[in-house]
Amino acid sequence: MNKNRKHDENEKFIRKEPDERKKPKTPEQNLEELYHWNSPEKRQSSSKSSPEGSCAQKSIVWKKFEREELEIESDWNHPSSSKRFNSSEVVVGNRRKSPELRQSTSNQLPIRGVLRLELDPEKICYFQRNYGVTLNLDARLGRTLGSIREYVNEHSKEFEIFNKQLIIYYKLNKQTDDSRRRKFAIRDQLSVMIHDIFPHGYLAVGGSTVNGCGSNSSDLDLCFGIKPREHLFDKNGNEWGKLISLDYLDNIKFVDYAIETIYDHFENNYKDEFSLIDPVLFARVPVIKLKLKSHRDIEVDININCTAGIYNSHLLHYYSRIDERLPILAAFLKKYLDERCVIQPRHGRLNSYTVVLMIIHYLQCCVDPPILPNLNFLYPAMFDGTTDIEDLKFDQEFPTPLKDIPKNDMTVGELLLGFFDYYANFDYAYDAISMMNGMVFSRDNLGHGNHRFLFYIEEVYDGLTVPKNLTDANDLQDIIRIFKDSRNRVLELNYTPTIDLFLQSLKKADLDRINDEISGENVIIAI
Repeated sequence: MNKNRKHDENEKFIRKEPDERKKPKTPEQNLEELYHWNSPEKRQSSSKSSPEGSCAQKSIVWKKFEREELEIESDWNHPSSSKRFNSSEVVVGNRRKSPELRQSTSNQLPIRGVLRLELDPEKICYFQRNYGVTLNLDARLGRTLGSIREYVNEHSKEFEIFNKQLIIYYKLNKQTDDSRRRKFAIRDQLSVMIHDIFPHGYLAVGGSTVNGCGSNSSDLDLCFGIKPREHLFDKNGNEWGKLISLDYLDNIKFVDYAIETIYDHFENNYKDEFSLIDPVLFARVPVIKLKLKSHRDIEVDININCTAGIYNSHLLHYYSRIDERLPILAAFLKKYLDERCVIQPRHGRLNSYTVVLMIIHYLQCCVDPPILPNLNFLYPAMFDGTTDIEDLKFDQEFPTPLKDIPKNDMTVGELLLGFFDYYANFDYAYDAISMMNGMVFSRDNLGHGNHRFLFYIEEVYDGLTVPKNLTDANDLQDIIRIFKDSRNRVLELNYTPTIDLFLQSLKKADLDRINDEISGENVIIAI
């Protein structure tokens, strides 16, 4: 870092005047500077040598990069085209409302000097008005889309087989009705046990069991929703109904109290029913981990009052019903990225929920025409996060029919390569993703404390980034490298795409079964 750079009283970097600004950097250059500044060696040397060394001590590790002013004007006349929303929300009644913010420049600047494909501004506004999504033009690099199409045309037969393999892999591994029934039976059994001590709560099923992207091997995520009532007492005899207020620490105490109470109840009265009971209090989301002896193959996590996860599962369930390409991509990518150690939330990387959100954003904003609309935009009352969790419905139709989206005929194989390329080139230093508003917005609009999160994908119901553990630049660099390597295996190294090229752990018996299904011509590849 430049030692002569000035700081204001809040220790934020002061932007240069326009005539002093340098040319905009590519995402790769931004990440190189971020990587250098966020490295332990750089933080240590900066804190010793710079008179402003307290910046490093206060975890201000994200350098503010400047871009030069746009020299071209864009005809974005529709009001929604200039609206951006922030994680710094204000609460109006029971709903979160965010301030309007300026649009991310990523929708206006090409990167790497590659000419982007031209999009009619009227088309962009059409999708904003009718589907609530803003196309991210950085995703439409002519080089990448052209390379994918060219490869598919040259290797049409091989790519057709690859598409069939992806579809069959999903169909063989998706959660079966029997698996889903077993998980709901576990929920019902645990609900009876818990209601002995908390009769007014509700045990809700969330996660991959209900979001449409689950497999038979998925864990069972449960949320016990309970409000403090006057008949609940803590160990000191205080009534929780009087003790609990809007105080954050008091609510943490209540969550700990509820988990400890449920754990003690299970241990004292139902110990013979379980093969595992383990309270995990010192976690971002405290849970009880357990396994029933009657269902040893299913691990269960129970959290207290983490209702945002239930609302998210409800939302994802309806996204997965719109287009089957979402759960197909989710099934493959969750397995593949787990093998490549991208999905490792306990080690500061992504969780599987983040990956599903990345797929949804990609299908909303990075393909033309969009494959998925923005359901929060189309049906705000249905997905506003204010319905009691016991009243959420997973089998209802939309209040009004979905508007006809122009058919996007990209295959899952093409979408997969485009996904790898999009997140290999995403400008993590500048841009953030809003799932609520179906768009990319500038990180400049984030609150100061949020810049320690290296990948900001704003969750719908709490307005915070989902991959909160991703704060180490080394991990982000490695994730980007994996995305690039995955893309280059096909587009640059010209390997024949097969599912076992990616899934190294795929057993021969499973691969043979997939290929046998293809030989039987039982696969419809219109997806």
